[in-house]
Amino acid sequence: MNKIKKYCGNAILVGRTNVGKSTILNRLIQKNISITSSKINTTKNPIIGIHTTNSTQSIIIDSPGLINFINNSYKKKNTYLSIFKKTNIVIFVLEAFIWTKQEQKLLHYIIKENINYIILVNKIDKIKNKSLLLPYIQMINTHTLRKKIILISAKKDKDLDQIIQLIQKYMPKNKHRYPQEIKTNYNMNFLITEIVRETLLNFFKSRNTVFCKNICFKYFKNLKNEHVINTIILVPNIRYKKIIIGNQGNKIKRCSIISRKKIENFLCMKIHFKVWVKLS
Repeated sequence: MNKIKKYCGNAILVGRTNVGKSTILNRLIQKNISITSSKINTTKNPIIGIHTTNSTQSIIIDSPGLINFINNSYKKKNTYLSIFKKTNIVIFVLEAFIWTKQEQKLLHYIIKENINYIILVNKIDKIKNKSLLLPYIQMINTHTLRKKIILISAKKDKDLDQIIQLIQKYMPKNKHRYPQEIKTNYNMNFLITEIVRETLLNFFKSRNTVFCKNICFKYFKNLKNEHVINTIILVPNIRYKKIIIGNQGNKIKRCSIISRKKIENFLCMKIHFKVWVKLS
């Protein structure tokens, strides 16, 4: 029997904040592992998603605010550059009609360093007259050495097979790093914390996300063998505590219900979910 050749490598999603990188990652691996919110800078750390077929494993990194690397400190810039040099392909995500000096500088760096890349133009569902996209694409083409440009709507296009197939072409011959069933290198603790954080970010309109930074929980089975998750949200002062709890506890109750449903979908099982808000 012929042995299947194995391919494995890294891809990185880059682009300005709130361009849809996290939604794209979730769609590509068909699992919600990276939080999505209209608030800026919601991805605190690089999130790694893993897409595996019998032959090819693509390790896809959702980067937090990488487009600003040119203006960052020397230390941060070196960290970003090291990520670039370890990647086999960059997935450069743009929002339709947005092209600034930031995008231009980042793309020129990618080209200068001879890094493989593709360009995704996201959120095209927001554009009623699609013919307006043509001059925008033509403008991008003047910078891209005629690389592949794909128009998508990450929120509506559930099947992004075309992008996965393109990514797979750049994966080098290599052993797979993770078992086929693994979708991320993060553990359950991290992912459940991210689900709660996503709910808080989407629920509260304020951009001040200080109350989303410190979340801890305890998972156990009770005497009835039921799955229980007790969550504590730590806040710096009583004002934030009142904001999250709401009038007669109505806000924290609604956040708890939304989080519980998301966690149940993620774990594929029923859970008992309780939330407390405490001063740190």
